[in-house]
Amino acid sequence: MIEKWKFTNYSVSFVLNNGEPKISRKKYQGVSARVFDKSFGFASSNNMSDNDVVVEKAKKLAKSATGNENYKIVKKPKEKHFDSIMNAPEYDFEQIMEQLKELDKPIKNLNSRTLRLISKFTVKEYEDSNGNSLVMEDIFSYFSVIGVAKSRSIMESWSEREGWLGKINESKLSKFADKVLKTKEKSEALLSAEHAPKGKTTVVLDPEMTGLFTHEAVGHACEADYILNGSSVLIKPGEKVGSSLVKITDYPEYPKCFGNIKFDDEGVKCKPVILIDKGILKNYLHSSMTAGTLGSELTGNARMEDYDSPPIVRMRNTILEASDTKNTLKDDEIFDIEKGIYVYGMRGGAVSPITGSFMFGAKEAYKIENGELTTHLRDLSLTGNIKQTLHNIEAVGRKIGTGPGYCGKEGQNVRVSDGGPVTRVKDMVIG
Repeated sequence: MIEKWKFTNYSVSFVLNNGEPKISRKKYQGVSARVFDKSFGFASSNNMSDNDVVVEKAKKLAKSATGNENYKIVKKPKEKHFDSIMNAPEYDFEQIMEQLKELDKPIKNLNSRTLRLISKFTVKEYEDSNGNSLVMEDIFSYFSVIGVAKSRSIMESWSEREGWLGKINESKLSKFADKVLKTKEKSEALLSAEHAPKGKTTVVLDPEMTGLFTHEAVGHACEADYILNGSSVLIKPGEKVGSSLVKITDYPEYPKCFGNIKFDDEGVKCKPVILIDKGILKNYLHSSMTAGTLGSELTGNARMEDYDSPPIVRMRNTILEASDTKNTLKDDEIFDIEKGIYVYGMRGGAVSPITGSFMFGAKEAYKIENGELTTHLRDLSLTGNIKQTLHNIEAVGRKIGTGPGYCGKEGQNVRVSDGGPVTRVKDMVIG
């Protein structure tokens, strides 16, 4: 099996760091090839005429690698797909930077702040020895702002972001003023917030934190390369791993989501994958190799960051939702508890798919007392176990919220989205 790729990339970046502007733009391209002969051989070059060279290198690497006779590649259905390729977008660089400077003006008194705007346009060409051939266009843009407020020895930060498929639209930038102002207001408000109490309590997760748990704790543990390596706690399809309220799906396309794709980077047409339904582990996310080895169907989850990175199993848009809409609650009903913590926004964390343990930081939180939000809290983290947390979900809201991001794995970053509704979980540990 021989696969070949060609990538042509155009990227632009605008950064305004404490008022200091920086604009960068570049065009870069390259070719790569992968050969499977019990093991994979992968080679790449930034010389577009090196097609034959990288194929020969990949063949040698495949033959010299230690093989695993259990590895198989599932036969892919024939695909012929050709996007109508447009020219790389052209921008008025000075005008865009002036707009960022206008957005920056209301937050100049913060201790530090950074506004960042990027856009990337890519033309991907794929073909393999089985006759598949695709030309795909990809263009996306991403805006982020982070601000840091300081009072005496206390420093607090807040960030906002927006990602979309398409080029930078200058009229769109003006709509980010609210996000920039929110960064200032929230970072300053956190300076007077109380430290979060530690211990076990009922927690209400906002859609962003629901999405973080769904992506980091569940999504990665359902990537089939982790299953093959014995690096996941979710190893028994059919096992009851969570509350009957829970359904988690990885969608190739979801309304207005940053992770939307039609075909993966192995030329496979993408389809939705139900990972968990009614609390039962159903499926995994696959590449052609993991699907072939595990005897599963292709899902369209093999993705590569660029021409010099081999495709690996990745998520797209991973969403937690109710398994039955009849069991959802209105938001005010979810908050209708005597005591708990409302957790808002995500601030990174860590997860071990093999043990199931995780730790996630929150942007802010509020005490819930008799159904009302009261004391403002900061410095809060959640720790727990994937399966136990899934089992402890006791209420799921109706309105799905999603957010954009970049997922890192094995040195590669790809655009994704995740999300869900407001979700209530009992017995979560606050640190």
